[in-house]
Amino acid sequence: RCLPDGDLDQTFGEMGVVRTDLGTFWDEGRAVTVQPDGKIVVAAQSSVDGIQESPTLIRYEVDGSLDGTFGTGGVAITPPPYFGSPSEIALKEGGEIVVVGSSGDYSQVTVQQFTSAGIPDSTFHSDGTFSTSLAFDVNVAERLVVQGDGSIVLGVMFGQPGAYDVGLVRLQGNGTLDPAFGNGGVATISISPGDETVGGLGLQSDGSFILAGGTAYYPNYDMFAARFTPNGILDTGFGMNGIAQISISVGADAASDLVIQADNAILLAGQSDPISGDSKVAVVRLSSDGQLDPEFGNDGIVLTPIPGVPMADGLEAGIQPDGRVIVAASGGAHPVLLRYLAGEELGVAEHFGTDSRISVFPNPSADMITVQFAQNTPSTVTLDIMDAGGRVVASSVRSRPFSAGSHSIQLSIGQLAPGIYSILFS
Repeated sequence: RCLPDGDLDQTFGEMGVVRTDLGTFWDEGRAVTVQPDGKIVVAAQSSVDGIQESPTLIRYEVDGSLDGTFGTGGVAITPPPYFGSPSEIALKEGGEIVVVGSSGDYSQVTVQQFTSAGIPDSTFHSDGTFSTSLAFDVNVAERLVVQGDGSIVLGVMFGQPGAYDVGLVRLQGNGTLDPAFGNGGVATISISPGDETVGGLGLQSDGSFILAGGTAYYPNYDMFAARFTPNGILDTGFGMNGIAQISISVGADAASDLVIQADNAILLAGQSDPISGDSKVAVVRLSSDGQLDPEFGNDGIVLTPIPGVPMADGLEAGIQPDGRVIVAASGGAHPVLLRYLAGEELGVAEHFGTDSRISVFPNPSADMITVQFAQNTPSTVTLDIMDAGGRVVASSVRSRPFSAGSHSIQLSIGQLAPGIYSILFS
């Protein structure tokens, strides 16, 4: 657990970190949610023999200690035959806990509902578990949204390797397929002949669902977001015929999560991995109808390299009450937490000519800023920081040649007095 400024919370667990050994062959936390009372529920995966996997729930008190009122000593392990792998966890308004994922052999989408005490909920599909197969071979529920009426909507991936498709499955509150949604409770899309993956699922204020992920079919490895109406029909008024595809680099781009902002705009978090390597965390903002927001970052896109992390990937995203965006990233030896400024402060985009563009972020900043620019032709660049009187107070780049393409320069500004400065880019 981290404090609001990003430092580890020393009052939580041991120096901000809790590790729980379930006494099995191996254990792995897969998803987390926080109850209204501050207790923390983790969906984990454990194996008693190193072969079969059991979904496991763990609940912690606010200080990171195990909650002895939950399951057995804070741990609820699903008994056989319900082996499998959890992907996501959410709470219902009544306190029930919903965990989604797949069966142990990945042949079935699985949904399990537990009571607030960590016991399989017999009111949900008679024994607390729902499972179904959408296609032969692989069926996995990656994301879920719990609606106000208790209905559960899953973001699923299914099919055979090399031709995975994605879609939505909607269950009624009692764990049965909703016949009024899509085709018998299921709505699917196929964007390319290759693989599609599920990265995020969100609910807009009008009840529309946004499903996001990535496509993998040469040469297009792009992020995508698709919108479905409340009754599970692809909304052709979104993006292009219901789907917005975002190509950031000539390599692989994919969304790993999404959040819906208060204005129904869509923030995608994921990865942009150019062929040259050194992937970056990608944050993309789409308008509510699926268009890149030109006021956000650089034409709707912010790319963040993480020093020493060659395979950076934004895996989870959230929005704080003040609108700032939090992204949890991976790709190196340790997890990384990133925070982006909100609204107009996120990035200042200046257009200067027909072949170049510059963005500066974060803005404002007290210590370090990043200048990103792209150009269609090689040129010599000078980059100066000027005070309000027009005097050059810092020079980062002086008559330096840059090739055509995208570039990123980090400037240290901690030595400057607080104030308003201009960046002169020529």
